[in-house]
Amino acid sequence: MLTYAVTAQVTGAAGLAAAWAQQMANLVRSKTGATVNVSARHGGQRQIIWICQYDDFASFERAQAILGADEAYETMVQSAADASLFNLLSVDTAFWTPV
Repeated sequence: MLTYAVTAQVTGAAGLAAAWAQQMANLVRSKTGATVNVSARHGGQRQIIWICQYDDFASFERAQAILGADEAYETMVQSAADASLFNLLSVDTAFWTPV
């Protein structure tokens, strides 16, 4: 099992950012079949984290290829940028494996 996490600092309206984050998670689920969970940080900086589960790196790479070629995904990404929902410089991605 492979866990892929994406975090981003919220700079726009928190409610709009949370709604967008859920919409994006639903889009990724529907396009790739990946398990995607979304959470908001309590305390400190306002952040959103997406946690995705894949069987292995090959599954992750297939999902990324699907998303990279998907117009709806690109439109969603652009809508977040246009609305300044997140600090783009704060986006962090990481792979996690069970220990």
